[in-house]
Amino acid sequence: MKPKQALTNAVTKPSPAVLTPDLRELILPAHRTVARGANAALVTLYWQAGQRLRTEVLKVDRAEYGEEIQRSFRQCRKD
Repeated sequence: MKPKQALTNAVTKPSPAVLTPDLRELILPAHRTVARGANAALVTLYWQAGQRLRTEVLKVDRAEYGEEIQRSFRQCRKD
């Protein structure tokens, strides 16, 4: 039987020129996936914050604004 050292010498190490593009192909799609997830979470956060501000802070102003739009719409329908 041959010694184990002969088997380990038979395995070739990949060169950095080959390894770098392979690693890039693994990293870039993962990076894009993480970015999409983070962007989706931020969109949801900002939408919820805006919704909360509209309901808590602007509730009176928005209600009056909505009533004004309804009056204008009814006036346009009469004309």
